[in-house]
Amino acid sequence: MKSLAIFAGVLFVAFGIGGLVPALTTDGLLLGIFAMSPMQAGVYLASGILAIACALGGENSARYFFRAAGVLYALFAIAGFVQAHTGGELAGLAMNTADNVLNTGIAVASLWLGFVRPGPFIPPPGPRHDLRELA
Repeated sequence: MKSLAIFAGVLFVAFGIGGLVPALTTDGLLLGIFAMSPMQAGVYLASGILAIACALGGENSARYFFRAAGVLYALFAIAGFVQAHTGGELAGLAMNTADNVLNTGIAVASLWLGFVRPGPFIPPPGPRHDLRELA
């Protein structure tokens, strides 16, 4: 879980920094796809820094990060879809359809990692038993 939180943190930080680089953000669109505002870049940067800090805090902290991020990004997604017909910004956060899909994906993945996923993707190897011992 810690390594997933670090990975997510690096992606969030990269996305946040990308939103602040004028060469990557033209006409308010990061990579020509995602609507981006300075406040939104700050949210991604803060999410990334928090993810990395939680990962360094241990497995439980990483799981709590994913729970909080899942709820937060679910709220962003819902708010984005609600205001989608108006366009523009919502409380300083630029939103478009690509952002809504991204926020929904982040929310679903984070909620699954935080609440559903019980342990590591690959279970640790268990003890090896010789079947003759069981007979």
